[in-house]
Amino acid sequence: MSPKLSKPLSPGDVITQDIPFIHILHDEYKDNYCDNCVQRSDQLKRCAKCLHMYYCSKECQKNDWKYHKNECPLYRRHWSETLLMDRLFLRIFLSVK
Repeated sequence: MSPKLSKPLSPGDVITQDIPFIHILHDEYKDNYCDNCVQRSDQLKRCAKCLHMYYCSKECQKNDWKYHKNECPLYRRHWSETLLMDRLFLRIFLSVK
């Protein structure tokens, strides 16, 4: 049984929204967008330990720490060998672990 709608749906109408489960940035955008909120900024600061994650504020860095704390040591040692899909799978694995 479907719920009653206040108006008929049209193509392009948003019917649901959710927060993404996980996200990563492509390498070409890493130094232009915050790795947490994905907002463009010219004032990004890097993670002091691995130097490969960028954040627009301390709040964004804190919010991302639950994911990044496990990957940070790996990025420190193996960043040059880490491919985009490897980073995605690593984040998914560490999130559900």
